[in-house]
Amino acid sequence: MKNFESNIKYDEKAKRCKVELPWKLEAWQLKDNREIAEKSFTRLRKRFQTDPHLFLEYREREVIRKDRPSSQLRIVYDASSHDANSLSLNSCLHIVPNLYPEIFDILLRFRLNEEDRDVTKVLFSNHPSNESQLPSVYGFTRVLSGRIFDPIGFLGSFALRIKYLMQKVWLLDVEWDESLPDDINSLWADWCEEVPQLTDFSIPRCYFSDLLVNNFKTLELHLFSDASTKAYGTVSYRVTSSNKEILTSFVASKNRIAPLKTLTLSRLELMGALL
Repeated sequence: MKNFESNIKYDEKAKRCKVELPWKLEAWQLKDNREIAEKSFTRLRKRFQTDPHLFLEYREREVIRKDRPSSQLRIVYDASSHDANSLSLNSCLHIVPNLYPEIFDILLRFRLNEEDRDVTKVLFSNHPSNESQLPSVYGFTRVLSGRIFDPIGFLGSFALRIKYLMQKVWLLDVEWDESLPDDINSLWADWCEEVPQLTDFSIPRCYFSDLLVNNFKTLELHLFSDASTKAYGTVSYRVTSSNKEILTSFVASKNRIAPLKTLTLSRLELMGALL
């Protein structure tokens, strides 16, 4: 924690906080592993040539459980890779606890510190079938993956629309290279056009006004659950009152797309309450 606190910086220009990776050894002790990466890249490219289907669906590196009838494609970055006489990236970093359950009330948006970008580079090729082309190096300037990170559910209704749209797409059973119907394209375009407007979206975070901090009479948690044939969800509000003021504050919300198996609305409402 001392290392974290001493290295965290605020970038006035980018309006973001930056912090170094949790090094336990100096970064210079890591040797250049380009040769290992190139060998792995070459093996992967040859595998693509014998398995075109994998190539079409591949993003980075797949981990597939052969012992299961169905296995979700899970992307893994091999930070444990090293040769016999060198260290891996993982061995140079502190093992820290998973704080995700403890940051339910924090929205994280961060980028990689410039000094740490060299240890997170990958090799790629614009033409995988051309073995004569030398692989290029891509250095990450952002987090290795990205999505709408909304653990509290501020944007629950907005994110739910794209979840439902994805379900509709899968039900169409279209191939990856097939065009989508006009109605799906229209819904997708509308959703994308609204994404930039999220920067103008704000919700007051305070639970108490100045008047209620030390002078509240009742403190209640109100929860609501609802459902439709498309989705179900729940939302909670905190209601604080005194003799002169009542303050209602959004706490959290959760939602899910309704399963493909037809269920009654009563059943879906109960599922929303369980969230």
